[in-house]
Amino acid sequence: MDINIGLTIDTEAKHKSIVIYDFYEKMKAFFVNRIYGNDIENYTIGLKCIKVPEGYEKFSKQNKPVYVFDKVKKNIYTGEDHKMYKLLIVDIVLAPEEYEKFVYGTDSESLKIIAKRVLETTTNYDLLPKKVKNFNKELFKQDMYYFLSEYL
Repeated sequence: MDINIGLTIDTEAKHKSIVIYDFYEKMKAFFVNRIYGNDIENYTIGLKCIKVPEGYEKFSKQNKPVYVFDKVKKNIYTGEDHKMYKLLIVDIVLAPEEYEKFVYGTDSESLKIIAKRVLETTTNYDLLPKKVKNFNKELFKQDMYYFLSEYL
């Protein structure tokens, strides 16, 4: 399975981006040769580490998991085509209290917050579309827990 993290981070938290990148590299290496069925081959975590100004909370809601079977989108900046195939996208938006702990805590405390939130996303797999039939949710959850247990 190919795992990616799409990171949205503000300037106050940008010093933690290298910590997230190292975490991502380890996660990607752990899952690279693992197969959980034919319906999900790519997994993207949309991680938003931003301090939302008061009154703008509605713009940073955490979305339900999204499944894309086969779609091509054009990058509005470069014009390049971006192919999405058998892709599951999950969102993580840090709550204000998590954000403060993430930004001002130690790197291990920050990773613990991220690991906990990534693990929570695995409970949303019951919301997957009916198109996803061939995906071993339980094995994926077990492997995710095994990987994240180092950080929890």
